Amino acid sequence: MRYPSQTPPSSGHMPMVNENFPSVDAPEFPEFSTQMSFGGNHPAANHTTPNQEDTTPKSKKTQSPAWSTAQNLVLISGWINCGTSSVVGKNHRGETFWRDIAEYCNEHCSFDPPRDGNACRNRWNYMNKILGKWIGAYDAAKRQQASGWSDNDVLAKAREIFACGKNVQFTLMEEWMQLRDLPRFCSQVGGNSGSASNRAPHSRKYVRKDHAAANRRLIEDYFANEPTYDDTMFRRRYRMQKHVFLRIGADLSSSDNYFTQRVDAAYKEGISPLTKCTTAMRMLAYGVAADAVDEYIKIGGTTALECLRRFCKGIIRLYEHEYLRAPTEDDLQKILHVCEMRGFPGMIGSIDCMHWEWKNCPKAWEGQFTRGDKGTTTVILEAVASHDLWIWHAFFGCPGTLNDINVLDRSPVFDDVEQGKAPNVNYFVNQRPYNMTYYLADGIYPSYPTFVKSIRLPQSEPDKLFAQVQEGCRKDIERAFGVLQARFKIIREPARLWDIVDLGIIMRSCIILHNMIVEDERDSYAQRWTDFEQSGEGGSSTPQPYSTEVLPAFANHVRARSELRDSNVHHELQADLVKHIWTNFANAS
Repeated sequence: MRYPSQTPPSSGHMPMVNENFPSVDAPEFPEFSTQMSFGGNHPAANHTTPNQEDTTPKSKKTQSPAWSTAQNLVLISGWINCGTSSVVGKNHRGETFWRDIAEYCNEHCSFDPPRDGNACRNRWNYMNKILGKWIGAYDAAKRQQASGWSDNDVLAKAREIFACGKNVQFTLMEEWMQLRDLPRFCSQVGGNSGSASNRAPHSRKYVRKDHAAANRRLIEDYFANEPTYDDTMFRRRYRMQKHVFLRIGADLSSSDNYFTQRVDAAYKEGISPLTKCTTAMRMLAYGVAADAVDEYIKIGGTTALECLRRFCKGIIRLYEHEYLRAPTEDDLQKILHVCEMRGFPGMIGSIDCMHWEWKNCPKAWEGQFTRGDKGTTTVILEAVASHDLWIWHAFFGCPGTLNDINVLDRSPVFDDVEQGKAPNVNYFVNQRPYNMTYYLADGIYPSYPTFVKSIRLPQSEPDKLFAQVQEGCRKDIERAFGVLQARFKIIREPARLWDIVDLGIIMRSCIILHNMIVEDERDSYAQRWTDFEQSGEGGSSTPQPYSTEVLPAFANHVRARSELRDSNVHHELQADLVKHIWTNFANAS
């Protein structure tokens, strides 16, 4: 998203004492759908949740000594040193880990009184929560960055977003500057991480391969007029119908010279476009190693990896604007109509997160990508899916130590709403008007008007029915994750690539291919959602008056953020939905 005005924001905020604005040159990463995220956490996160509140009683908080900036920096240094221990690694016990940090702090800085493990843990949890919100504000400012903005302009905009119209100042700038180069705390917007290293050249043994014969065999097996394997077998092995695959191959050949068949200096025929695309699809669909297709397709491991990267980048370049985007007005009308028939007027999808195990995560980052309940290094995908399993939003790259709330703080899912570019949808629930769409979510998400959660331990019959219907409809996103992993085994199996940028490219291309398959095959689903539209036309259901005109730019960005976080509207909407579902579905159950 670009800031509406090309004029840099005013930086006339109240500066902190001795405040400096160093160069903002944090590692950059490629955009993923709306943006790509990249972060992590250290082993401390295995034992404390990133958003954990300080549970110290208020009476004791007032008696505990304050932490200075220098003491905070020593605490951060101890957290880094203890988390990257080459002896213990990521296998610290919680009490031992914080006790070691406390000993480090007391040894390297003067504390009165000396700090213990609990004090260090509580202070770290407090800083971790503030820094998480600041990183989200900084990334939002980077996404709005216009031409001509300096680094100080970005910081000034980030302070405005962080303050959200309140008299709140971000006071952990020096602490953030020390942590910002770590994956857990670095910026996630706008470029390449550059984590791929320049490897020294080495000689490779030449193996004579008959590419022409391999190409002929591939055509005879799948692409001839009377192929060896029929369309059903093609769909099983390529995960899509033949005409979709041929469309992709033709588009890549016309847009990228790499996917054309050429001859070398000795006039030897090279690898055909069909062979290259087949290699990439086999690796995505079956999750096999790079050299596993060598016997049949006659492509070596290095060339297979190059085919995979070029294929995924080509898919993103050609189809992202069409198959990984926000819903149009027509899409929105269909989604809203189906969701109304399912009992949730105003719903536009379900939101949740999925973990992808990263087998070859660098050792130095293992503590930042490993969470205790997962037991291994993972990378998180946040997604929004509708009833037909189409994925409308994808945000990938956050480390496995984060929870759904931390990912949401960094996600651009609400950027359009905050900037006044989202459609305004008017609908009624229990005779009460609403104008903000919402997602179905699980219990960890905050009580925002944009989320509708289930009721924990429902007691009354209406509450039980609401919980049953909400949890059933919320499974749309779980089903989408399951189908995505079933189609592309590469994201179900542990990732063997070393570069997180490659993981992001693969994940994004798999989602685009998934949506292309959904578009081609949604009419063959067992549940035809068009039946709802036919029943509406017959008069059995009265459609709600939806208005999808795009709002003008908000005059007050802060007001938009506060409206998104109004818990009172959240509870009113949930109560109205309980009554609405009980009125319309009680007899059906």
